[in-house]
Amino acid sequence: MIFSKKVSTKRIHPSWKLMISYSILLVLILAVGLYLYNITKKDIVTNAQNQNRLHLSSTINSMDTQFKAMNNLALSIVRNSDLTELARMSASSPNFHLKAYEGKSNMYAFSPMCQLLPIENFFIYMPQSGYILSPYQFTSMDFYYREHNMSMEHYGQWKDTLVNPEMQLQFLPLSNYNSNNKNFLYIMSLDNYLFYSMPAYLCFIIDYEAITQFFSDIEFSNGKYLYVTNNSGEYQFSIGEPPKYSADLAYISTFDYIDDTVSHTFGTETINVIRYTSSTNSWIYYLLEPQSIVSSSLNQYRNMFLLTILSGLCIGIILLYFLSKHNAQPVIQLDAQLQDSIFRTHELESVLEKQQPLIQNSYIRNIMLGRISTRGEMDYIQNYLGLTKTGVKYYVLYIVAYLDETSKLDDDISSFLDESEEFILSSVSSHHTNIISCLEKYFGDPLYLFNPKRHNYALLLMEPSDTQSSPSLSEKFLDFHNEMLERYSIWTIGGTGNPNHFLGNTWKSFQQAQKAVSYASNSHILYNYDSLDLSSDIYYYPSQLEESLINFISAGNLEQTEEIFKFIHRENLEKRSLSYPKMQTLLMELHNTLAKIRYTISDAETNELIANVDHKLKEYLSLKQLEDIASDLCKFFSGRSSKKQTITNIQSYIHENFKDSSLCLAKLSDEFGLSESYLSYLFKEGTGENFSMYLERIRMDEAMKLVKESSAALSSLYLEVGYNNANSFRRAFKKTFGMSAKAVRDNMNQ
Repeated sequence: MIFSKKVSTKRIHPSWKLMISYSILLVLILAVGLYLYNITKKDIVTNAQNQNRLHLSSTINSMDTQFKAMNNLALSIVRNSDLTELARMSASSPNFHLKAYEGKSNMYAFSPMCQLLPIENFFIYMPQSGYILSPYQFTSMDFYYREHNMSMEHYGQWKDTLVNPEMQLQFLPLSNYNSNNKNFLYIMSLDNYLFYSMPAYLCFIIDYEAITQFFSDIEFSNGKYLYVTNNSGEYQFSIGEPPKYSADLAYISTFDYIDDTVSHTFGTETINVIRYTSSTNSWIYYLLEPQSIVSSSLNQYRNMFLLTILSGLCIGIILLYFLSKHNAQPVIQLDAQLQDSIFRTHELESVLEKQQPLIQNSYIRNIMLGRISTRGEMDYIQNYLGLTKTGVKYYVLYIVAYLDETSKLDDDISSFLDESEEFILSSVSSHHTNIISCLEKYFGDPLYLFNPKRHNYALLLMEPSDTQSSPSLSEKFLDFHNEMLERYSIWTIGGTGNPNHFLGNTWKSFQQAQKAVSYASNSHILYNYDSLDLSSDIYYYPSQLEESLINFISAGNLEQTEEIFKFIHRENLEKRSLSYPKMQTLLMELHNTLAKIRYTISDAETNELIANVDHKLKEYLSLKQLEDIASDLCKFFSGRSSKKQTITNIQSYIHENFKDSSLCLAKLSDEFGLSESYLSYLFKEGTGENFSMYLERIRMDEAMKLVKESSAALSSLYLEVGYNNANSFRRAFKKTFGMSAKAVRDNMNQ
């Protein structure tokens, strides 16, 4: 490729150049500042809504637990035969007061169940006798009503309410009967729990302060308001200062909710509403928050961004003035160099865009050269490339292209470049593009290929396992050859290796195809390795095969190591007739390869297995003896670097460094020399959970231990277990244990 440069004769005054350049820069600073402000604004609003939704759902789940406990208490009461019998008795029945005394004792036994409920008291109202029964009281309803200072003019309404089915399972405000009482009455008919009649009603006095405490995670002091209705839209209770638009909340269920969220305007005020429905009693909770509260939290960021923008503008104006007046000439020279660099950069980007994806090219190269060390890595690459089809076998077609005289220009340029530059320029040349286009036409897309050398193409192909031969390949290659010759004057020859059912053995087919193509000629443009006459006195042990053997042994891959020795045996003892001197030379080269691997092991790591290898290396050489040595070396390296051991090492590293807030997948990748994607896959396969969940579990276990066994301050606890954000720690702790760290410690101190 020849780089050309256009030289402009038009002169522009340097002051104008600088003013235009820095004016654009100042505009960009302003645009970036506004963009970052808008992004931050959206994030704050979204995070605020998510945090409110999380607190609301957590609290409602706790409320549902209390309702279930109240229901369980009702079940326990109806199963008590004494209480059932008492409910059916009148005040004049024989032994009524004796039964009441026994019933009071039974009710007292239920007191522990109610200590954790958000109630002030509970009692059973028995309309047959007109009495109420609680753990601490047995009296007439009239006396109970007067004792609690409730208005006598509403006494009839009170009695009707207790037996009215429409008033059951609701929060009924006691302020209707005593204006100073903020609590609620919650009625459950015990008759609904039995097949036979039990005319009694379980009544709970719900403590308003306890209910408010349930929602303590939500700050109602800043204008938030909780409005609760049943599934029929009837008001139950609310928390927070009633807003001026509270009369309009009767229609809150008719708003247009999207994902249980809506922004609605009441008069001149916009309110964000979050809706959550209980899974236990279908009550609907509405959390309302003025949008102005969210906007006020942006003041700090708005001021920061304004300061940044103004600072950037001031600095830009100073630079504009200084450089325009004092550095015009150096800028002209710098501009000329910059334009030249930009031109070359654009040319290079154009070259890179035409290359095959680097990752795929690298994987195909490593497969064909036998550089994939472990079965796990091969499985991962196979899934990445999409080569997961079963019932197929893989083989390599090796193609060499010979260009005509019009391509000499490329050859002349390449003589001035090193090997890597030659490969890049070759990859983007018009000849390369034509060859790739023609390969895609005849052999499908995507192409699994790489360039071993310039104008050489190694193509990975597949065919069904039950196919004995591929006559269609010869026809495809002939059509490909003819089209390349007729359209582009490019002569091509090819060679194919033997197929393998396992993708990891493709290196054999690659070396065979490379050997076969060297036999191709004008009269026979495509050779199959099986058709070659190899009855010669030249042994087969190329450098690529030696490199693959070293890689497989060093990775402890016994399966591929044995496959290489089978391949060496077949190539040198079955397909060739080697003389004794040539055979000894082959054995000596294999010996040298194994010795090279052996001496990468330090004296400190030497064990009985390696001592046995040293002894065998000094004995009489034979192919079987060398294969045994390779097997022993594989066993040694397998024990040192097995997948299970790698996972164990990763787990140990996490346990030792979980307090480091910067611990992440990227850091583990650097520590263990594995790609992030493969390390994540390996960890999930070995432990059954992904890295982030595993790390969170370790940190939460340590956090719980510190809460229970130490006096560490809860406000800084998150730093002790590797978090750099207190809110993230609190959410994770509550999600894991169902309560906050403060609640755990408070329970311990009680």
